Amino acid sequence: MLSSQGRAASDLQRCGARHIAADTLVDLNWQLKRFGPFDAIIDLSRAADLPHDATWSMLFLHLRDRGVYVSLQDSENPLTARLALVSQGRGEKWAEDAVESVTVRGPALVVEKKGRHYLKLRDHEVDRLLPTRHESATSRVLATLPAGELHVRTEVVSHGAQTKVSALEPILDYPEMRMRLYTGRIAMATHSLVFTEGTLLPETFRHHLHDRLDHTKVSASTSQFGTLSDKHRPATRLEGVYYNLNSPFPAHFGHITTEVLSRLWGWDEAKRQFPDLKAIWRVRTPEDRDLQLERQLFRAYGIDEEDMVEVHRPVWLSSVVGVTPMWHNNLPHYVHPGMAQVWKRIGANLCEEPGFEASRIFVSRRASLARTCRNGAEVEEVFRRRGFTVVYPEDLSLAQQATAFRNAKVVAGFGGSAMFNVMYAEGLTNLIVLAHEAYTARNEYLFASLLGGRTDYFWSTPETAHPRGGWTQEAFTSNWSFDFDRHGTALDLLLASLA
Repeated sequence: MLSSQGRAASDLQRCGARHIAADTLVDLNWQLKRFGPFDAIIDLSRAADLPHDATWSMLFLHLRDRGVYVSLQDSENPLTARLALVSQGRGEKWAEDAVESVTVRGPALVVEKKGRHYLKLRDHEVDRLLPTRHESATSRVLATLPAGELHVRTEVVSHGAQTKVSALEPILDYPEMRMRLYTGRIAMATHSLVFTEGTLLPETFRHHLHDRLDHTKVSASTSQFGTLSDKHRPATRLEGVYYNLNSPFPAHFGHITTEVLSRLWGWDEAKRQFPDLKAIWRVRTPEDRDLQLERQLFRAYGIDEEDMVEVHRPVWLSSVVGVTPMWHNNLPHYVHPGMAQVWKRIGANLCEEPGFEASRIFVSRRASLARTCRNGAEVEEVFRRRGFTVVYPEDLSLAQQATAFRNAKVVAGFGGSAMFNVMYAEGLTNLIVLAHEAYTARNEYLFASLLGGRTDYFWSTPETAHPRGGWTQEAFTSNWSFDFDRHGTALDLLLASLA
């Protein structure tokens, strides 16, 4: 890569090098994303045009393992001092991990890279970038659904929050949905990891529109690159065409019913285009196959048993279909209107007749789980006195859960995945969510955005709060107590109005 014009650039082009000229580092970085990864990057720019150290920071990880970065060695090059700190173990961690050696060869400063760094591709980037990169895989779009604006169908009332509660907006913008076919050499590993030899594909990331693409199994070298443990690289290969339904947290009810079901929308069309298509996902161990939540839900959606493939170790796939998810439970939040049809289709095949007939249910949560409500028994009793049936969904079969929530007109409960069965509700009038202020997930609101009715949030104080201006998992899963002093009167008035 060359970042300036001149005789040296022309000479290198004749040797097969690609010349890239750009006015800004952002433009330069985009060009490297299009054509990388590279064996060598040669910076021939002047310091007055682009700062050498900033250029190196942004572009260095576009190199392959053992690739070299070459920059002019002169008194005006601040990269020299920066690399000296890296060599002394006083630089940024990502640089210390990625720099193999620094040498001076005449007028050139040569930095050798070590390790494989994967470019994180976003959903709106992959179909423009992957086909032009020096990769072992490519993609093409099979189908799209247009972007749009959802006017949420629920009226949200937020009670008693003592900290700012965000992301309960009356309008949600959702992006274009794309279904694409990846072909070549695509790895599928644990926790929704999908990658090629040099890129992390967007299906890897739960929150593909968030400012930062993070994943539990990806070490984040920089905001746009990450590294993977070798244990995630496959040793076996599967031929055929597969539909990716891998979960970021296998066998976890909440993540499957939101982040996995939101990718079912493309199955029918993909199956029409590829009659031999198989749905594929990862299970933790072979023994887990007898307890597959995924299998039951996919069957209810209409995927035949013979079209389901479960794996318990990383595999290379020659062809895999991926889609933009219809659900995004992080900033910017969205839910696609098409999710309502997914829920209806699954519910129609799960619900039992006759079934659970309570019109008002309270969804409780056992103390062994995260976000234990310390006075949960007292809260349950309040709702029982108002005619609610207390339900622990984990004590019911999937069919029983679907039936109970389908028939309920009023659903109340502690915030969390036990409430997600509300997706089966056919005539929901009220959703009541009891939670603490460090519970920043907005899943219940997203469900109600399509289901309608009124949504009341009652916010109490967590035992562990988020740091000022920050976020921690400890606070998110903190135990808490429902604040009767703060909410007792308002809750009683609401429940009385529903009698």
